[in-house]
Formats: sequence, structure tokens, C-alpha cells
Amino acid sequence: MRRATGDASRIDGGWLAANTVTAEKLEIGSRNLTLTSLQFQHNTPAVNWVRWGDGNPDNNAGQIRWVNDAGDTVTSQIRGGQVQFNAANGAVMYLYWRKGDNAVTLRNTYDLQTAFDRNNVILATYQGGKLLDADYGRTTIDGTSVTTGTLDARAVDTDSFYNAGLSVFGGTLQSENFNLAAGTGWRITRQGHMNMPNAVIDTLKIADGAVSVQWAANAYSLTISLSYTARLVVFTSARIMGTFDTHNTEYQLWRKSGTAAETKIDSLLFSVDEYTNPYPNIKAIVAAAGTHTFRFNFVRSGSGAATIHNAPRFAIFGAYR
Repeated sequence: MRRATGDASRIDGGWLAANTVTAEKLEIGSRNLTLTSLQFQHNTPAVNWVRWGDGNPDNNAGQIRWVNDAGDTVTSQIRGGQVQFNAANGAVMYLYWRKGDNAVTLRNTYDLQTAFDRNNVILATYQGGKLLDADYGRTTIDGTSVTTGTLDARAVDTDSFYNAGLSVFGGTLQSENFNLAAGTGWRITRQGHMNMPNAVIDTLKIADGAVSVQWAANAYSLTISLSYTARLVVFTSARIMGTFDTHNTEYQLWRKSGTAAETKIDSLLFSVDEYTNPYPNIKAIVAAAGTHTFRFNFVRSGSGAATIHNAPRFAIFGAYR
């Protein structure tokens, strides 16, 4: 240890015994500080505003513990507050706590000398927008880079998560531009529903029979559209009324696929008497992808009155292969 007069004295490589040095004055920046619960939020309550706590100066935003001049640990309350950044006042706004402040909101300044006064502690700096840096307390990370490998978590528990331009979480996973009416973007819900209005799939594998389709109508014809080859069960029914002369009637089931000609895919000749009878029919077929129109009818065989029929029922059930 070397001795000198005035401010030239310094300790260089020596040692001091405990309780042998006293100080008439100690700057607050040299003391141990601990903050509890203090959190800063940028762009709150509006763009270019910064808020701590709930912004209400009547409510506590956190606590600061520090060592006073007597060497005692003191707890001071920090009230909530908010302030707007004004670039005309400077490039950086300093949010600081001053020694002795208790139950008051934080102070702010754009003046560097004021911010670094020996009795002040800078808790955060704000440059507008998302440019918020907190030296003490917590801050919402948004727009600030995080070094790779510095975050480690098994799970993130949050009601919503936003990644600009990609997706939104909140019970629903969806792209930022999702709009069902406009046919843009995509969405997957927690119920298992998926909306992809313009999906392009290079390779799709679906288990045989995993996707079912069905159509129904109270009519003699029914048009369906298949995305893939499917196994279909075609059910038809109508009420048949005979005449006083017993005659034969042919049940006919027709199919027209795309622009191809209509073809008969099922027929059955039966006898009709004067009584009213329901006539159901079931036909199993395999149909390729595309649009198909099915039609059924009853045609009298031989001379005489036409077959009377009404109350048609048409249903098609299927599963993609």
C-alpha cells in the first residue's frame, strides 16, 4: 500500500483488515441492490410508451432493497407509472430510481449526467417502439435479439404465442393471413379441424377407408363429387303402385361420370300387382375421382299402363380407398 496526499492515494496490491476503513460518503451505485416484482412493458398503453407495474401510481409496481448510509438494509416501494418517449428530447430516455425515494414512481430523464448521478440507479433505458432494455427488473422481450442457446425450457405455458408472419397460438394454430372467407392461409383447431383453402399436397397417404363420404336426397337423381377413388354403396327406394293388369317392371340404375355417356349399372325385372309396395335397392360399386350423377327409374315391360311410382329416396355412402 502506498500513501499519498489528497485524492492521489490508492490501494495497489495491498490488503485491508475488516472494520478498519470507514467512509464519510458512499455513492449509491456502489451498493448492493435487489429488485422484486418490477416489470417493464414497451408500447404500453400505446406505441412509444413504456409502463412499469400497472401504470397506476397509486399501486405498487415492486420493491427495491438497498443499503443506506448507516449500513442497514432498507426496503423502498416503487409505484406504478408510464411515460411517453419523445425523440425530440433525446435518443435515449433513462428510467431511474433515486436514493431515498419511497412509494414514488420512477423518474426519467434524457440527460446523461442526471441519469448517472451518484445517488441515482438506472433501471431501464427506452428508445421508443420495442427498444427497451432493463438493467434491473424484468422486461417483455419483443424485437430484442436472444443469443442462440441462452434459453432452455421444457415447456412454454402461455395463452397465445405470436411469431410474425408465421403463426398464432391461442387454442388455434393458424397462419397470420388466415381468412376463411377470402380463402387465404390455414388453420388447425384444438378440436382437430383443419382449414387449408389452397392446399397443395405432393404426397398423401390415407389409410384405406379412413375417410367416409355420404350424400342423400328425396329425388330420383343425385350428383356427387369424389376427390379420390372410393367404394360406394348406392341406396334407392320408391313406392310402387301397380295397375289392375299384372305386368312386369324393370328397375334401372344409371350413372354418368364426367363427360362420358350415361351407362346402366344395375337393373332388375319384377312383377307388379295392383297393391302398393315400397321397393328398396342397394348397389355396391367402385367409382373413380370426379363428378358422378346417379339416376334410377322404373320402366314397364310390355304393353299396358305405365308403372306408377313416387316418394323417391336416394342415398350414397362411401369410403375413400
